[in-house]
Amino acid sequence: MKAYRPIVKTEGSRQTVTVKGTFLSKMVNLGNMLSVTPGIIAKGNNNFDVAGKGKPIYYVDGKEVTNQNIFTTLKTSDIAKIEIEREPSAKYPAGTNAVINIITIKPLKDFIALDVYNTTTVRRKFSENPSFELRMKYGIWNSSIGYDYGAWMSLNKETYYTEIFHPDRTFRSDEANELFMGSHNHDITWNNNFDINKNNTISLAYYFQHEKENDISNADMKYSDTEKYNDKNIRRQTIDNRNLHNVTLYYKSKIGKSLLSLGGDYSIISNNSRTDIAEKTKIMITGTITSRKLRTNIK
Repeated sequence: MKAYRPIVKTEGSRQTVTVKGTFLSKMVNLGNMLSVTPGIIAKGNNNFDVAGKGKPIYYVDGKEVTNQNIFTTLKTSDIAKIEIEREPSAKYPAGTNAVINIITIKPLKDFIALDVYNTTTVRRKFSENPSFELRMKYGIWNSSIGYDYGAWMSLNKETYYTEIFHPDRTFRSDEANELFMGSHNHDITWNNNFDINKNNTISLAYYFQHEKENDISNADMKYSDTEKYNDKNIRRQTIDNRNLHNVTLYYKSKIGKSLLSLGGDYSIISNNSRTDIAEKTKIMITGTITSRKLRTNIK
């Protein structure tokens, strides 16, 4: 496989990085690509800074994007180039440190395409991350629907002991801890663009995310002091269920040298959590259950 280095051009405070036909186009999604893009510093998972300028705002074909799912749903095979504005002009909001404008490849004809991806990781536990994206263009309508599933699991174990020696006795404590962490995520993204004409565009996007986390910790503790012996077991399980629905409607119109942008965004977030704690000793068993429900509407 051949992969060519990206062409980087700098004009004043703007840096243009070519993606199409370079190794950047092989990075699957935007998040992976930005982590190796010249001039971009990765600060964490899908968290990036423009070198020397700080956190940027993101635009796709001139339209601002704020949803974090763009880092996984926007495929690098659809990107022609990116423009990094280190000194944003007055057309951007006040206080903007930097701008990353992503220019996508515009299909010229009607089409339908399907991309399928999968990542598998095997350590102490098994993790799987399959996804697909169906894209199409028919006349003025561009649409894509993507689904991403993630099953992430990990298991950590540790054991240790302590001994304290006295002239007439020895105190010893043994502890074994086990922590299982598992999550199942479902992400659905549906994007629609209606290019009414070359100066007017309407965009409609829907995003759904479901996250279920299941964390189980188990601790066995034993204490001995000559003739005395005690043991204790503490088991804690936390289950979190989170759902997010987001709808975005956007209209863009170019009138001469002026640009009119109107947008609306509505989100519904629900979060249900339950924690069970059970403590067991030789003479007693106790249990605690804590539940929490939260629902938020954001306009």
